[in-house]
Amino acid sequence: MLQIEPQSRDALDLLALGEVMLRLDPGEHRIRNARSFQAWEGGGEYNVARGLRKCFRLRTAICTALVANEIGYLVEDLIQQGGVDTQWIKWVPFDGVGRNSRNALNFVERGFGLRAPLGNSDRAYSPTSQLQPDDFDWPAIFAQVRPRWFHTGGVFTALGLGTPGVATKAVEQARAGKTVVSFDLNYRPSLWSCVADPEHLRGKNREIMAQAQVVFADPNSARACLGIKVPDLGPEAGAEVTFKSMAMALLEKFPNLCAVGGTHRVGGSMNEQQFQGFLWENGQIHRSQVWTQVASLDRIGSGDAFAAGVIYGLMEKSDPQWAVDLGTAHAILTTTTPGDNSMASLEDLVAILSGVAGLIRR
Repeated sequence: MLQIEPQSRDALDLLALGEVMLRLDPGEHRIRNARSFQAWEGGGEYNVARGLRKCFRLRTAICTALVANEIGYLVEDLIQQGGVDTQWIKWVPFDGVGRNSRNALNFVERGFGLRAPLGNSDRAYSPTSQLQPDDFDWPAIFAQVRPRWFHTGGVFTALGLGTPGVATKAVEQARAGKTVVSFDLNYRPSLWSCVADPEHLRGKNREIMAQAQVVFADPNSARACLGIKVPDLGPEAGAEVTFKSMAMALLEKFPNLCAVGGTHRVGGSMNEQQFQGFLWENGQIHRSQVWTQVASLDRIGSGDAFAAGVIYGLMEKSDPQWAVDLGTAHAILTTTTPGDNSMASLEDLVAILSGVAGLIRR
């Protein structure tokens, strides 16, 4: 069972470790035809910290790295607008052209109808991918802010040769105290296609999983990121059976886990889908209602929004049913606005969970 420290003024609610990219969004256009782009910030681990800050009003911070140039300062400014503490950004000197290190860019199409969302990242040689295990003084950071929760994921560990070691050191420091650790497997084929030794990385991810208490996953990510044998049951098995099969496989390998969460899109077209969230906790599976005809403007970031809502529900009420309901509602609302990040409020979530979704409030 999770033991979560109570909230206090001198303790951070959540500390995240991950890369923050500059997302360039062509809106209704294709990347190849665009003449202008909307700039956002985004990154799997960061999105969770931002969602907890902006929607749920918790105090969060990000450990990451940026090149000290105008693009890096823009990303920093966007992070600050999101309310996430930036004091643990590692700044890397700019060499003038980005030969040694470049801030990560992510060109993302939202998709529509049969045209699926498309991500075209430019993140090689990013400063975050070049992080090494001793680049952060984890004992000093944890002693200073005493975070109640630490979050990282498989996107970060797949970035570079040193990033698994960075995450491992952070997790070890978290577990040495009273900090809860969550890990989102977040499989990205584009990152894994560049991994020189996939089995070595899976081993590193398994080391982190052996210390984590909460994991967010789907069957494909469990197989790809951990090498866990999760049966491929197919869509006819149903969302809950598929989730349970994955959760049991993870728990057999990692009995240290206290909670396993995940979402499933249950059929439908690209822009109108059925959506359901699941959370295994303390021997029981909790499920959200099935949300039907969920209209999506931008599907990117919904998994991170689910994680943020679940974390908030567990932190604030220790109530797994409330957590999965909140996480699912947060995921759904995040798909109704552009960009990776949530623009929802807690009041919005309460409204749709109370059955008044779509009603004009004035």
